[in-house]
Amino acid sequence: MDIAGKRLVTPSKPDYWHGTPVAGATFTAEQTAALRKIGSRAQANQRKYQLPAVYDVRLWTEPTAEEPARKQMTFPCPVVSGTRDRTRLCVIAPNGMEQWVEWKK
Repeated sequence: MDIAGKRLVTPSKPDYWHGTPVAGATFTAEQTAALRKIGSRAQANQRKYQLPAVYDVRLWTEPTAEEPARKQMTFPCPVVSGTRDRTRLCVIAPNGMEQWVEWKK
């Protein structure tokens, strides 16, 4: 499924999992810009709490008329922080915003 051409824009509810792909890069343009802003904080937390630098968030697509079968999508996201009990991670989603996700080791 090609998601590059499909974008959902809703001001009141942003779609965290859509961003602008950059050819040959691991992260979207929005993730790279957000990482530039908070890069030192993310690196300090990764060292202090022994967090991964990148976490692959896996989500399932919703069935539609065009794509009736569900597919698993993987989004590589830079890690910003984590919970003390190590069950959730704060990552930079493809749209450049911080998002808490379940940490499945």
